[in-house]
Amino acid sequence: MKLYLLTDKHSKDSILNSISLAQNKVTSENEVNYILDMDFNHIGFVNYLLIIENDCEDYLQIASAGVKSDLFGQIVICDKKTTAESFINQINKAPILCTVDFKMGSAMDVFEDIKPLYLKIKLKYPDTVVIGYTNLEDPSRAEIGDQPRKLIELFRLNRDSVYDKFEMSDVTLSNIFRDKLDISNLYRQVNELKKKVENLIGTGEIIGKSNAIQKILSTISQIAKTEARVFITGENGTGKELVAKAIHKGSKRCTQPFISVNCAAIPEDLIESELFGHEKGAFTGAIISRIGKIELANNGTLFLDEIGDMSLKAQAKVLRVLENGILERVGGIDSITVDVRVIAATNKNISEEITKGNFREDLFYRLNVILINIPPLRERTDDIPMLVDYLLEDMCNKNKYPLKIFSKSAITALQALRWEGNIRELKNFIERIVILTPEVEITEKDIYALLPRDNSKLDDILNGFNSFNDFKDKMEKAFIKKQLEANNWNINKTAKALFIQIRQLQSYISKYNLVEIQESGTALTQYKINDNECSESERFLDKIESILIDHFKDDAEVTQYMIATKFISPKRGNNKIARGTFNKEWMKHRLLVEQLFNDNPGKWPTIRTKCPFIKKIIFSKEK
Repeated sequence: MKLYLLTDKHSKDSILNSISLAQNKVTSENEVNYILDMDFNHIGFVNYLLIIENDCEDYLQIASAGVKSDLFGQIVICDKKTTAESFINQINKAPILCTVDFKMGSAMDVFEDIKPLYLKIKLKYPDTVVIGYTNLEDPSRAEIGDQPRKLIELFRLNRDSVYDKFEMSDVTLSNIFRDKLDISNLYRQVNELKKKVENLIGTGEIIGKSNAIQKILSTISQIAKTEARVFITGENGTGKELVAKAIHKGSKRCTQPFISVNCAAIPEDLIESELFGHEKGAFTGAIISRIGKIELANNGTLFLDEIGDMSLKAQAKVLRVLENGILERVGGIDSITVDVRVIAATNKNISEEITKGNFREDLFYRLNVILINIPPLRERTDDIPMLVDYLLEDMCNKNKYPLKIFSKSAITALQALRWEGNIRELKNFIERIVILTPEVEITEKDIYALLPRDNSKLDDILNGFNSFNDFKDKMEKAFIKKQLEANNWNINKTAKALFIQIRQLQSYISKYNLVEIQESGTALTQYKINDNECSESERFLDKIESILIDHFKDDAEVTQYMIATKFISPKRGNNKIARGTFNKEWMKHRLLVEQLFNDNPGKWPTIRTKCPFIKKIIFSKEK
């Protein structure tokens, strides 16, 4: 093992004396060197202990313990703070352990003196564990007051430790070195695992040399460190989430969670629970409490993708979180404070959505602090060669194929295509061509051979839509209408065939104004009720009417829960079972209740006046 003493010419004599002492204290088997004027760039530092200490006796004691521990390949001693700073600036190879004596700073301002050196070490060598040592009981340093304690607190905030130097022996130091090296190795293993995960899922690199992409990258670098909210627009597949991740990665919140929510992929009746969480028993199936995405993103970044598809009710709740940082879980009464940076994205024309009343204007102004528009790939074809190189290498590595190349004519052919699916479509095509092309060089002929054919009918269909939402609505309407027709417009059978609840199917019928058309061209009712279903629902309403008259004659309003307690038996039984039984029956008959009330305006008068949960259903039609 080699021991290096870093010094300057003015300290040469004292260092030579130290070397003599070191030969005796550290043992003569170890080679001791001194280095003048920071001339150490020729040395390969590996597995070394860095000692920052200006007292000869102290650094020799630490070096001796380092040698006896047999943990280090080299030991480097910096006898001055300036020497240590110069060494750290020039040497990129991190020490596996570092020790710093608080005496390296001035007695009266040790915190301000040592703090910059310590932070320099942590910034340059983030995985290195730093050990500080001092003596708080030393009478000569009593006048320092809280200075060392402030420094100790700084060390602890960074998961480093400080020890009392007057209590340390060679054995104690060796044990400390061993423990801290275990921690240091754990840090390195965690970082290596993080890198492996990034290699598996992709680092989210934004690739491109076009002016548009360079402008976006410049904007990201300007806004990342701020707390400004960002609104990202662009077609599907352009990389909106990549931009959001790049902003998070460059922000002060980069070590905190990045939570992504695709608002278009979550059913409307579940979006609130997904975003805000819910308490146990908040709704049927809520058997445990659940933390929402916003709460999970606390102190980090929340990415609301396709926010244009969020319901107005959920928008109002998101607006409250943006305004005061407070949310309530579904079914909860407690206010929860959160600190999140919100980045939102959409592929819609948000101005049109605001005009149509589908998006809250006040929410848009809250989100639209910084606007980033990502152009489609067809408008930045200069980026295609770089994207192809990146995707090609990625696909070849992933599929264990030899690296392939694209000819110039093949690249030109790719640039001539429209890429309606943008980068996502390009990525899928590159993967297809890597797998299906046996040759190393991919030519223009290969490109055209693997392009989808006979797409004219599909193109004609797709050209009939103005937006993704228009396409989704029309396809959804056609599909639901076809299922209703297949089940003879029976609402119960259709709901079962679609694996959805009756009330959800009812909302679709109402949304798309679906009606059955007779051969004569006149419309029938929106859905059919067979005789058995009608009789069961009438009996259900008769029972509620009877309960109201017998038990709640003097009540102005009767809730769903009050009726539930009397639904099984007039006597109070198990309210939980009673409520569950009533809710099950209510969900079964709810859709037919609306139809029966409208067809029989004179029946069930007590229900009409006393039950707000039923009046809510029939109000619009009676009005």
